[in-house]
Amino acid sequence: MRTLIEYGLATLNRVLPVFAGVFGHPKVLARFHELAGHSGGVLGGGGLPITFAAYLGGEQELGRVRSDVNPEATASLVVGACHDVTLPRLFHGVPGNDIAVPTGFVDGLVTILHGIAPRP
Repeated sequence: MRTLIEYGLATLNRVLPVFAGVFGHPKVLARFHELAGHSGGVLGGGGLPITFAAYLGGEQELGRVRSDVNPEATASLVVGACHDVTLPRLFHGVPGNDIAVPTGFVDGLVTILHGIAPRP
């Protein structure tokens, strides 16, 4: 899970600065959303929430995530936390390559996610 969280943060740090200039253009944002696959777009995928939820669903099928865990809700929690680290910096004009993930952030999320592992 650590690798997936680090991937999500790196992706957001690369992608979100692109959107800084288009926040005031809803049609442009809608088109990006569609192209990313959120509306069956041509690029497939579906973004970080769908990717992470699919990963968790696969882990659930293998018995490494509890059966009572909702993969979509868990993915939303993790992606939301990643957005919380990246979006404020973007809004304050910090270049994407200068966005630093706070020390212990990834470890903290991984610790929380250990709670979704099967109970012994």
